[in-house]
Amino acid sequence: MPVSANQLHYMTSVAVALVVFSLVAKWYLWPAVRSRPPAVALPPLLLYACLRVNGLMFLMPGLVSPQLPRTFAVPTAYGDLSAALLALVALFCVQHHRVD
Repeated sequence: MPVSANQLHYMTSVAVALVVFSLVAKWYLWPAVRSRPPAVALPPLLLYACLRVNGLMFLMPGLVSPQLPRTFAVPTAYGDLSAALLALVALFCVQHHRVD
């Protein structure tokens, strides 16, 4: 099956984003959190993970192609929602964890 121009553009944008996020993590994120205790280092990371709501867009009629298979769209949408909710639960646990 030949690769379309849209697929090529999408994969290029994903590759560039992966490189950029990797560099941000290596240069800024890791140095900022490596020496902190987990209770201090985890909340900003968990807050970022709470923003995983873009997958729900796969369920919006007119926003995605009608040819998008529901067998992909539904698990992706609810998987992202589940990840965001789990991050919220983890954030709550980290914030309310008491070490005695």
